[in-house]
Amino acid sequence: ITERITGTVSIPDLVCQRYDAAIFLIEGSGLALGDVMGDAVYREGAYVYKQEPEYVPGMQMAVGQRINIYLTDNRPGGCPDDLDPSSLDGAGGSDGATEEENFEGGG
Repeated sequence: ITERITGTVSIPDLVCQRYDAAIFLIEGSGLALGDVMGDAVYREGAYVYKQEPEYVPGMQMAVGQRINIYLTDNRPGGCPDDLDPSSLDGAGGSDGATEEENFEGGG
């Protein structure tokens, strides 16, 4: 199995992501968080407006390498709406299914 591993991963696209989501993507890719810069007052809830190395589709970097991110308090312009976590709150939905299961499970 190790023969098939190239030791490189795709650079994740972090711009427009919130800080915690960016960390998840970095670590999930086998990379490391580098320097965190920018004008954000608090990291939690801040948005990534720049990353180094820059995201280029298909571009690879070695596993374990560091990605620097730049944070801002305001959502960068040009970000797609579907990355907004508030739009995901109602995405699932088991509208009362658990109550029905309780009634059906009786004897």
